[in-house]
Amino acid sequence: MKRILTLLLPFLLLGIATARASHLLGGEIGYTYVSSSGTTHTYKVTLKFFADCSSTSAALPLLIGANPYVALYDNTSLINGVNLTYNAALSDVEITPVCPDEVNSTTCTNINNPIPGVKLYVYEGDFTVNGASANWRFEFEGSINLGSNAGRTPLITNADVQAGSSLMYLEATLNNTAGQNSTSAFTSVPTPFFCINHLQTYNLGAVDPDGDGLAFSLVAAKESLIVNAPPPSDIVYNPPYTATNPVPAAPGSFSFNPVSGQMNFNPNAAVNSVVVNKVVETRGGNIVGSSMREMAFIILTNCPNQGPGGPVTNLTNANADPSDPSTINACEGTSGNVSFDIHATDPEGDNIAITTTNLPAGALVNVSGDGSPSPTMHFSWDIGGVAPGDYVFYVNLKDDGCPISVTQTVAYTIRINPVYHFGRNDLVEICKGNTYLFYGLYYYETGLYDTTFKTVKGCDSIYYLNLQVNPLPDVVLNNGNGAHEVGICEGSSSILAVTKPGATTTYQWFRDDVAMAGETGPSYTATTAGTYWLSAVTDKGCTDTSLKLKVVIYPLPEARIMPPGDEVICAYDTMKLSAQTTGVDDYRWEPAKAFRITGGSEKPEVTGIFIEPTRVTLTVYNQYGCFDTDTVLVNTKPCCEVFTPNAFSPNGDGMNDYFKPALQTGQLLVSMQVFDRWGQLVYNNTNIPKGWDGNYENGSKAGTDTYMYLIRYTCADGKLYEKKESLSLIR
Repeated sequence: MKRILTLLLPFLLLGIATARASHLLGGEIGYTYVSSSGTTHTYKVTLKFFADCSSTSAALPLLIGANPYVALYDNTSLINGVNLTYNAALSDVEITPVCPDEVNSTTCTNINNPIPGVKLYVYEGDFTVNGASANWRFEFEGSINLGSNAGRTPLITNADVQAGSSLMYLEATLNNTAGQNSTSAFTSVPTPFFCINHLQTYNLGAVDPDGDGLAFSLVAAKESLIVNAPPPSDIVYNPPYTATNPVPAAPGSFSFNPVSGQMNFNPNAAVNSVVVNKVVETRGGNIVGSSMREMAFIILTNCPNQGPGGPVTNLTNANADPSDPSTINACEGTSGNVSFDIHATDPEGDNIAITTTNLPAGALVNVSGDGSPSPTMHFSWDIGGVAPGDYVFYVNLKDDGCPISVTQTVAYTIRINPVYHFGRNDLVEICKGNTYLFYGLYYYETGLYDTTFKTVKGCDSIYYLNLQVNPLPDVVLNNGNGAHEVGICEGSSSILAVTKPGATTTYQWFRDDVAMAGETGPSYTATTAGTYWLSAVTDKGCTDTSLKLKVVIYPLPEARIMPPGDEVICAYDTMKLSAQTTGVDDYRWEPAKAFRITGGSEKPEVTGIFIEPTRVTLTVYNQYGCFDTDTVLVNTKPCCEVFTPNAFSPNGDGMNDYFKPALQTGQLLVSMQVFDRWGQLVYNNTNIPKGWDGNYENGSKAGTDTYMYLIRYTCADGKLYEKKESLSLIR
């Protein structure tokens, strides 16, 4: 193990403004399912920050005990927000990858030390979502604490990041229509140091607790332009860098694997880069959630230590993908274990420790010589009975170099390629006496036949012919041979069709025993009364006729709505509508949700709640199922003025003891702040439902005086409004 006393790095001593915390090297967000009660579900959201200890010493204390604000959205609708709780047990912890001899030599111990340091800060909070939605979204929009926001480190040079002005934005999504979900855990330590002119690897080491499929991507870093006021915007990357090509790399050295999340590159310039990884979870073909991590990659020009590595050798019962040696191809149902070795080495001869995560169930790993300069990892897995697919696990190679040790996390994908079976369930039918050509052979008896091919992966593919010899063509109609009468509504139609038409069969339709000219297809659309049937003939002479169907015409009802006139009502107000009709059995008013809580939508007279201009449709049905519709337009307007008192008296007499706005239906209070005449913030969202009790945040009573308030709220039109007025406090 070597020791280097001084590490020269291009770090800055950063200042801290009262409203920005400009020292974050990165962050990540995710959530864990906690519990359910009826239609409500609880999730724990976890937010992590990776802080630069080389920042001014005033910066890091802002993260200790902070309560970052995370908002919950359903699509674009703000549902609620939570100030997360500081997890002291997991926070203010140094994660700098230094060797044991240098643990006290980083800037996390003393800002004047030569080795840059990184600390981890963790915050958690529970969210309750009501019902199921495919568009839940947890957003961190830049607010760390009162008067402090999440600013990225200005060391970033691949994008336009100004000191203290680029607010970090992170999000995690949830689709709980397919069941509950927890996002993946990222097992790799997010340290940001990379060496110029040396091949580097980066991987999240994502492990999903639900066993969901994972897809990885590089996405644009986003920034909140205004704290807690989305939508965010993509940061501007400095050419030639982009979200998917974010780091300086020698030509041909950059690669990113969307299956494993493996990122490889050989940095060729000292360009510090912001890199954002997104992980999407899929289940049964549906996206059920996503999470993300953002990191600043610091490219060092005077690296004292290079990372360990090692190729895959001694591969059995599989082969390495020529385009990606970390992808191992095997065949479904392979007899014998898939196995290989990794012989690890280090350029400086450091000792190497090997660990693995996310091993496939049943896979075995044995490491010989662990902690020596040349350990060997042996992987072995019996894949008999394992379903085809990609199985990703991670190998961590960590050296003990000083002052900064290097951990290379490499994702290995065991790709079990299927032995394809085509046609086993595809029934081919011919008339008796005919033959069927199948890969050079003729078959004329009912049976299951097969032929085998080799794929490019060396796995078998079997093609089946499931041949059925039929004596007659199919002439069963979709109405069923047991039904002799079909009723249709006046002005409507009914499709009469062969249930299983033959590809080589011709047809002729009859009405009242007279052939219908031109009607020679397997289906006919009946609009008039009569008795219908068809005959069928195959090209080999197989013939048959269907049973006869009698088509009867039913009369239509009449729908008419007593119109609401030209009245324009406020959004969320009610309006009564009446159906003026007779001889009707059922009523359906749409949209049904407008009438759901006011008596329902299946009556002749209904009362609806209307949020926006709505076209209301009445559909009526008679005893035959025939229907008619009528439509009217209910006009609404948003009533967006919020009412606030101009004075209150917090004297404890139970009258006017709190100041808060009187909201109308459809209005949602986003924030409320109160300032004294000197501009000092007196109240800031401490308890919006209750309002301001006339006290300062330290508990002291505010005196009789005139104050200013600023409220932000949304109206039925979805827009954000502000109201600023004076307020008299009387004691």
